[in-house]
Amino acid sequence: MCIPLYRQRRIVSVVAEALSSKDGEHANRFWRQTARNLLRQLVASGVAVETAEEEVRMLLYVVLGEMQRNSVGGRK
Repeated sequence: MCIPLYRQRRIVSVVAEALSSKDGEHANRFWRQTARNLLRQLVASGVAVETAEEEVRMLLYVVLGEMQRNSVGGRK
């Protein structure tokens, strides 16, 4: 059994840090590309499309929470 993306601390931190360093369309483009790549990897490893989509969606929620915590804590 694979650990869900949103529970993998390194992935969450890397994506949150990268998104925090981008603004507007650059951030949107980065997230769309990241989500697309992660979705492909999950499906290629045998995860059902619907499950993979939910996992990527949950990753986004966790990443946004991490970004908010970092900004409140004074880190970017």
